[in-house]
Amino acid sequence: MARFSIGEGHGAGSSSRKQKRRRADPHTPIFSDDDLGEGGGARGGNGSNGMGLGRGGEHDHGDICSCEEESSQEEEEGSSSEEYSEDSGGEDLEPKGVEERHRHRDPIQGRSFTFSMTDTDSLDCAICYEPLSSPVFQCENGHVACSSCCTNMKNKCASCGWPIGYNRCRALEKILESVLLTCKFSNYGCKESISYNNRRDHEKSCLHIPCHCPLSYCSYIGSFKHVARHFNSDHPCRCATFKFNVTKSILIRFDAEFHVLLEEKGESLFLLHNRVDQLGNKMTVSFIGPPSKGDHFYRIVAKHERSYLKLKTLAKSIQKVSQDLQVSPYLLIPKGFYSRSTLMELEILIRDHHTRI
Repeated sequence: MARFSIGEGHGAGSSSRKQKRRRADPHTPIFSDDDLGEGGGARGGNGSNGMGLGRGGEHDHGDICSCEEESSQEEEEGSSSEEYSEDSGGEDLEPKGVEERHRHRDPIQGRSFTFSMTDTDSLDCAICYEPLSSPVFQCENGHVACSSCCTNMKNKCASCGWPIGYNRCRALEKILESVLLTCKFSNYGCKESISYNNRRDHEKSCLHIPCHCPLSYCSYIGSFKHVARHFNSDHPCRCATFKFNVTKSILIRFDAEFHVLLEEKGESLFLLHNRVDQLGNKMTVSFIGPPSKGDHFYRIVAKHERSYLKLKTLAKSIQKVSQDLQVSPYLLIPKGFYSRSTLMELEILIRDHHTRI
């Protein structure tokens, strides 16, 4: 920003406004009123001073007085300029146009900036590795920790051992409150901007979390709706369609790893898993999609002649077939339940979202 200063004896502005005082030339003669003759000429001078004095009366007494008055006015202007310079104290002043532009310029507050972080974990707690959120505390050496970790560590810094949990890091709290991130699943369709504090929670429940096609030879990845549509268009012969809240009869081989179930609208994909062990076949149902959409109750009934086995539970959400389902409830079909049959006959009922059986 260009700045302009008006000071005493500095810059072109000072020299142009303050007139220099005229000093008398020591070689120029000074005449009094007694030395002047009738014609305004100097006695004995005969106009030899080169000023035309003493001959022809070209410069009379009035002219000399007017010169003295102009000199006094110049001295007054010079003194007033000096007083203005002294009063200003040498402060930097800006022209009116620049000052007006600065007055009407938009403030920095309220503007948004786009920046990139090379390490997305740099704003995480160094103890629990969770994203920092207010309040954030720091020790005397500048190490920071979240509130819960300060309590768990009994207000002792895990890095240096100094007390922590008493001084808040306000600057970092302001940064955390103002940072907005795009979802890391934006390539799969998520358009939301989320605060840094809610990043982990959003990623766990985002509807666009990437899901994999359940077939091992297919590498398609997309959101749960896109995977269902992909399976319906590219692998229609490898699945059985069903309706929510309507019982579906299925035949499955004893050695089959899973069976794909596609909801009739083509936007929800389920898997009927079959794990074989020494006791028999363990049957369970999972939903391919985000955890936030996985509250689907289901019922499995295994029938043979006059006997039947039944399971009612909640489908677990998975994103790929390889995820562990050991903790999921299952229906155990003992060996010999179907006697000599080569296929298992099952009845499956899957409820829509949040609808209990």
